[in-house]
Amino acid sequence: MKTVAAYMLLGSFLTLVTMALFYVLMARNWGFFDGVCIMTLLIHAITITFAYLFCQLEKSETEDEH
Repeated sequence: MKTVAAYMLLGSFLTLVTMALFYVLMARNWGFFDGVCIMTLLIHAITITFAYLFCQLEKSETEDEH
């Protein structure tokens, strides 16, 4: 569970850093920035989904051991 939390926090942090970076670099080009926002949010959603699936997998493995 701790590894999953770490991955989720890392994903969230990377997402925020990426969005902030693109905001600073591309603030004048809003059309491009909107696309980047959508892309970044998609990456964020995928990260959380994989973390959730990994969590379920880890949980089922620990239940098998007991």
